[in-house]
Amino acid sequence: MGQTENLFLNLIEEKSGLIVNTSHKKFLENYIADRCKALGLSIEEYAAFVRSNENELEKLIDEAAINETYFFREERQFDFLQKYLRSLPKEKKYTVWSAACSSGEEALSLYSLFEAEKRNVKLVASDIDKSAMAVLQKGFYTRHSLRSDGQKFHTFLEGIGSIDEKGFTVKKEILQKIDIQTYNLISDSPLPVIQGSVDILFLRNVFIYFNSKVRAEIIKRIAAALREGGLLFLSVNEIASVDCDFSIPLIKENSNGVYYFRKKSDKEETHVQKRRSLYIEAKTKGLEYKKKKAIVFQKKVQEVKEIKNLDALLDTFFDLYDKKNFLNANKLLQEFFFRPDQIEYKLYLLGLLAEGEDKGEEAEKFFFQSSISNSLFWPGLFKLGLLYEKKGEREKAKKTFANCQTILETYIQKGNMCYNKIVQAFSPTYFLRLCQKYSKREE
Repeated sequence: MGQTENLFLNLIEEKSGLIVNTSHKKFLENYIADRCKALGLSIEEYAAFVRSNENELEKLIDEAAINETYFFREERQFDFLQKYLRSLPKEKKYTVWSAACSSGEEALSLYSLFEAEKRNVKLVASDIDKSAMAVLQKGFYTRHSLRSDGQKFHTFLEGIGSIDEKGFTVKKEILQKIDIQTYNLISDSPLPVIQGSVDILFLRNVFIYFNSKVRAEIIKRIAAALREGGLLFLSVNEIASVDCDFSIPLIKENSNGVYYFRKKSDKEETHVQKRRSLYIEAKTKGLEYKKKKAIVFQKKVQEVKEIKNLDALLDTFFDLYDKKNFLNANKLLQEFFFRPDQIEYKLYLLGLLAEGEDKGEEAEKFFFQSSISNSLFWPGLFKLGLLYEKKGEREKAKKTFANCQTILETYIQKGNMCYNKIVQAFSPTYFLRLCQKYSKREE
């Protein structure tokens, strides 16, 4: 995006805290172009219009938020939660908050699980996106919201509604029991729940939108909502990169590979506090801070040198890429040994670097090479389609997106996640919908 377009990104972040994902920026740019055309405004005039028109700003923020969700997403977490509920007393009333519930599939999954386990529950469902919340208030979902991931729990939905060939319809009396609120995790106050009352809190697939500073602020706010012993669930793909400083009373735990945070009691120390205590102890014994920092730095350097698998490389690469440290990211790619069956990854990542440095032709070359080096490597095709779209080569873009769509449909039929490490954990279905949209896009 150019300087004017970046005004929109800054405005979205200022008003909502959302940081538009790299893979979504091109689509947001196209959305802005479409709105300018529809309203008969220049991009500068549209920027002024958005600032002065709350409804238009809401539409822009809704477009920036990617509402990709379905019932019982990340099934392993619901497996754990079901077992956890069975260890709790039946007579208590539990408070559950689905804090970024999008169109409501997550919230209804939680409600139906508590109903199936015969636990009395007060459920609060909130999201920043008013249009997504309207779907929950209506209470109808197409078959698209029922996936293979989570399928073992679909029978629980029949306790709160009905499933037929069209989709899933929630009983009106169930919807009336759910506290549905539009809520901005960054700016709205007070919390939509009583402080210290929440037993289970789901906040999944949200942190991709925020920088580390905002993440810390959100964690601190929602930690206050939890009671002692209450559990916080983030997405499986997010929790590994999220930690809490000593001021936040959450302890990261896991059960058979399912990670979550538990709110500690006042008597417990978090692992961060323990590390802090050990540091203070070490300092009193003569270990100077600068020396310790140098040791940590050297350890990190050594860890980078010892990267031996593709997953570790991707984690390090995207950490550098997000910080626009393209020089070291490129050096990392040159030093890593890619097996012959991994060469499409190298070409794709080189394409990202070229694109980040505004070298469009070079990026196009790398994305094209990545797509032909492995005929099923759809991320290369997807990025290639975006470049064609940006250049105005509409027919080439439509053909490329159509090819990408065919490959994605094959993955989805098999129920596979594919290349989620390099597409920031978004599901194939999300990219399929975008391919369908742009393969049919007219002049």
